[in-house]
Amino acid sequence: MAIPPFRSKPNDIRELSSREGAERLGKLIERKWQILGYEVKTWVEPVHGIVRQPLYQLRSDMINGLPRGYHGRRNRDQS
Repeated sequence: MAIPPFRSKPNDIRELSSREGAERLGKLIERKWQILGYEVKTWVEPVHGIVRQPLYQLRSDMINGLPRGYHGRRNRDQS
């Protein structure tokens, strides 16, 4: 099974760092992995520090960008 590409449009980093943009990206990632049979949880947290505008980061329960329990292909008979 190939790892699905996750891209949000537009590719403007400012869009993804807003609360709404980060939440949309999180839901997209959850839906894509759900289609492949994995449960992924995402949440948005504020970035603390000196910034001019509020920034948010997307967090998840994935390990190295992959869902917990991911072991490659579901059907090991396929190559």
